[in-house]
Amino acid sequence: MKLASHITLKEVGEGAIIFDSRRGGYLQLNPTAYFVLRHTLNGLEPEHVATQLTEEFDVDARTALTDVTGCLATFEKHKWLRSEDS
Repeated sequence: MKLASHITLKEVGEGAIIFDSRRGGYLQLNPTAYFVLRHTLNGLEPEHVATQLTEEFDVDARTALTDVTGCLATFEKHKWLRSEDS
């Protein structure tokens, strides 16, 4: 996955800010959401991102997977990501 062409990402502290030029707005990502985004952009599948999340944060596997799928649903809803071949 890649960031969509209308998305700019800026790391800020432990989180990040996303600027969506299509919508003309900013959104702040908390450390968990930024973690999920980074690992997804690095090619990890959701289950692997969740495993990494349990190792990085004090969270159980079930909660981690719920957080990952929730983040990915938000990313998809806002069309922040695109496939490598598009």
